[in-house]
Amino acid sequence: MIAYHLDATDRVLDGCRELPEDVFRDPTLFDRGSAFDTLRHMVDTDWSWREYCTGNDVGDDYIYLRVPMEDLGGIAAFWAEERERIRDYTRSLDTSALDEPISLDFPPHEVPRSMILVHMMNHGTQHRSEIARVLTTNGVSPGDLDLI
Repeated sequence: MIAYHLDATDRVLDGCRELPEDVFRDPTLFDRGSAFDTLRHMVDTDWSWREYCTGNDVGDDYIYLRVPMEDLGGIAAFWAEERERIRDYTRSLDTSALDEPISLDFPPHEVPRSMILVHMMNHGTQHRSEIARVLTTNGVSPGDLDLI
């Protein structure tokens, strides 16, 4: 599922390269602002959940405040590195690591690590579909993004 998530995100990011800049930055298209804002949010969220799963609660820190992501090139450069960190991390997990409970503070409870990874993928699915609609209406569909 994570391999699907990473590859589908790549396809949406590649499609964004074909959008006119004014469409990519149009702040009226999404609840989160523009396709740019949504894509940057997706990358930041993946980073923060991977960090959380490895024991580093980044809290209200946003990676794009520390790493230059002022344009699609900056997002793509960070994503190229982060996708490999996510891939390496998830490949390192055995069944017991996937089943290990992780404490969450909002509200306080525990979930298996695997559920956080499923949450990452599901979160990405929501935002990829939003961006894919804009891509498609602008003639650069990312193609079929279904899981199977």
